[in-house]
Amino acid sequence: MATKRKAPAKRAATVELSLVYPKTSSRLLNGLFLKWLLVIPHLIVLSLFAVLVAFAMFFAWVGIWINGRYPRRLWEINASYLRYTVSVNAYLVQLTDEYPAYPANPLATPKKRRG
Repeated sequence: MATKRKAPAKRAATVELSLVYPKTSSRLLNGLFLKWLLVIPHLIVLSLFAVLVAFAMFFAWVGIWINGRYPRRLWEINASYLRYTVSVNAYLVQLTDEYPAYPANPLATPKKRRG
């Protein structure tokens, strides 16, 4: 006997990206392509992080297949990778002059937010 399933409540997923347009730009870094040299260590870290994320996504797929929901810890690793990728790319294509910070330990236990 078939039963009707109630549709789950839709939650709005919000994404915010805010970049402040710099009043002055570092012409030395832009003109001599020094930014490309400065970003090389970030690209190395980003490629290693991508390997970790590939494994995390596989295990997340297994977790979704078994439990029916995305494991929170694996989601946080993926979100951390995406945030880091956006900050490195924004610096690389000169959307910002702020040097990107290296990601915090993606395997560390996250702190609970108060709010």
